[in-house]
Amino acid sequence: MILSKLVLHDTMPEPQFQITLLDISTDLADVTSVWNASLPGYPLPASSLQKLIPKPTAHHLVARISSPSRSTSETNIIGFALTYQSPTHHSGPSGYLAALAVHPEHQNRGVGTALIFGILTFYRANYTPCNVILGSSFPRFWPGVPRDLPGGVIDFFAKRGFWFRDPEMRSVDLFRGIEGFVLEREANVNRYVERAKEGGFTFGVLQEDGFEECIKGQRKNFADNAAWVEMFETLDPKTHPSSIMVAYAPGGRQIGWTLMLSPSSPILQENWALPPLCGPDTGLIGCVGIDHDARGTGIGLALVSHAMGDMRNRGICGVFVDWVAMEGYYEKLGFEVWRGYRVGEIS
Repeated sequence: MILSKLVLHDTMPEPQFQITLLDISTDLADVTSVWNASLPGYPLPASSLQKLIPKPTAHHLVARISSPSRSTSETNIIGFALTYQSPTHHSGPSGYLAALAVHPEHQNRGVGTALIFGILTFYRANYTPCNVILGSSFPRFWPGVPRDLPGGVIDFFAKRGFWFRDPEMRSVDLFRGIEGFVLEREANVNRYVERAKEGGFTFGVLQEDGFEECIKGQRKNFADNAAWVEMFETLDPKTHPSSIMVAYAPGGRQIGWTLMLSPSSPILQENWALPPLCGPDTGLIGCVGIDHDARGTGIGLALVSHAMGDMRNRGICGVFVDWVAMEGYYEKLGFEVWRGYRVGEIS
């Protein structure tokens, strides 16, 4: 299906290219090549992209040119746009532009503009109102535009109608190594664990008989974030053991939860692109949530600490925490900023 067809001319005329839908069964190798050529700071293998790209909510486009080295019916991909439709567009974004990339040899020749035009045409035709966020929910690539990309990237989107929030607004991914992590030996961590213990709070890996209560807790506290709730619903301990750490109030009621996914978890591999860039033994802590009635008690920090201890005992060497807006929260436990992002959108 050809969505648009352009002939562009520059000092070096660009071959004719077409904007079409991405077909993962035939386009994976070329998309991987463009990704790694245009985003060398975020290298991903084809095996990762194959798990991340195909989703029921996906609407991906590619820019193709005819290749003289191939038959006339074949094309080379020189750029792509990965987008995912939002299931809650009436109360939030209608879609996420997760990644836009053009091969360096074909940049500044209208390819990126044509891809954005194709994407916005689709969303404006299917959603009213239309609101497209730069970044993605699940699968998660980036929570915005990486700040370490060339400065002209922000200008590129701004000139095409996207607006960016305050540059001081925090949107970061965090990381810390846990290879030698021991709760009792880290004073800055153990203080929160001991405080929770004194208050009668306990922590443990979610078991099968607590799954229903866990999901009720997510729906009660985080119903405005459908992707968050759905992620917990996916992690039934019967099929995904040791994936959720729970905080219990005195008496045994669940009041806090966090994902704690190992590098081998298929849920991590299918929904988060970046943790492996911090090392092959990097797991993920995410969707840290506390019941409304228990917030402000420090239980969240103790919960994350127990999750790190459990992950360390499973042989995980590093922990990735994605899309953090709070200033200084996880840093109390030794996390450091891995990358930062600018948040932008178009309405």
